Amino acid sequence: MAETNFEPPRRNGARPMIAIAGLSLAATLCAAVYGTMPDARQSDTTSSLATEFSDLRLRDQDDRPFDLTAVRGKVVLLNFVFTGCAATCPTQTRELAALQEALPTSLRRDVRFVSVSVDPLGDTPAALRAYGRSAGADFSSWIFATGRPQDIERLGERLRLFRDGAVAGRPEDHTTALWLLDGDGRLMQRYVDVDRPRLIQDLRQVRDLAERSG
Repeated sequence: MAETNFEPPRRNGARPMIAIAGLSLAATLCAAVYGTMPDARQSDTTSSLATEFSDLRLRDQDDRPFDLTAVRGKVVLLNFVFTGCAATCPTQTRELAALQEALPTSLRRDVRFVSVSVDPLGDTPAALRAYGRSAGADFSSWIFATGRPQDIERLGERLRLFRDGAVAGRPEDHTTALWLLDGDGRLMQRYVDVDRPRLIQDLRQVRDLAERSG
């Protein structure tokens, strides 16, 4: 099997989580090493968020059940928002909407955006739909989700979502990081900003690696 060199450059705030250069494609897709990300909790290299949180029950913007297995097989860009945020969240969501629109059609069909509310008591599905619509989100490939506070808190703890020293659970204290997941739900990369060219490149490469290995 041919080897690949997928080693995203260290720029614009991206924090590589996997060692890919020089690995075979099969090894590459099994090399999502959570422990190399400073903000991540240690985990074995074959687990995934979809597996770890198989009991996570959320509701999407149409008040339909949603869990991470629903996006299995898709490359996922995951972030956290709350509709009461006046600055950072809506800005990031608009940037992601521009990214979504910029994706080539052949890539967009294999990518899903998932935005999870950090204010589950305040953000109803209807509120999330209105929020996404105002930002220009295309709901055909973008899920805005809310759920039980204890489930959101557990997911947040796994990803070290809240800033050091922050009061646990305060929506305004969450980070604005983005997480890239492969088709098996494994964490591949963490970003601290929306770098559109870089994200398009990485989304395509993760998608292509899966296709070639399959």
